[in-house]
Amino acid sequence: MFELAEFFEIGLDDRKLMEDGHILDCDIIIRKEEIIIEFDGSYWHGSDQMYKRDLAKTETLSKAGWRVIRVREEPLESISADDVSMPLRQDMKLTANSFLLKIQEILGNPLAGINEYLVSPNRRKSKESKAFADLLMKRSSDRRNAEQLGDLKKE
Repeated sequence: MFELAEFFEIGLDDRKLMEDGHILDCDIIIRKEEIIIEFDGSYWHGSDQMYKRDLAKTETLSKAGWRVIRVREEPLESISADDVSMPLRQDMKLTANSFLLKIQEILGNPLAGINEYLVSPNRRKSKESKAFADLLMKRSSDRRNAEQLGDLKKE
């Protein structure tokens, strides 16, 4: 997210959308360009159930006019042509390069400063980026634990 802030206006807590009567939690929303970025790790998104959930969310957002870029960790299958596949445990700078290039492709315009960013060996905001990634993982884990607790109560 913080790498994206070099190129776009993004709110740290701007992660919810109301679409098709549902509140959707999104990893990153770039409102001005109507782009959503979702990060799908193979551990949490590897089941058929999660694939169907991710597909349904992508379809809902797409029907509402959003372009959804899913950064999918291998061996996860792509959901759409806008997905970016990344090897397991790939360096985050290479991942950032990939989704920035995908955004540039979607927008059809070069991003100001992209060439300088791409050739730099390191992320520019690595500390902030790691802290945010850790927060996303905790939120995801908390959501999953709450869902599992709800399932246990039903039994």
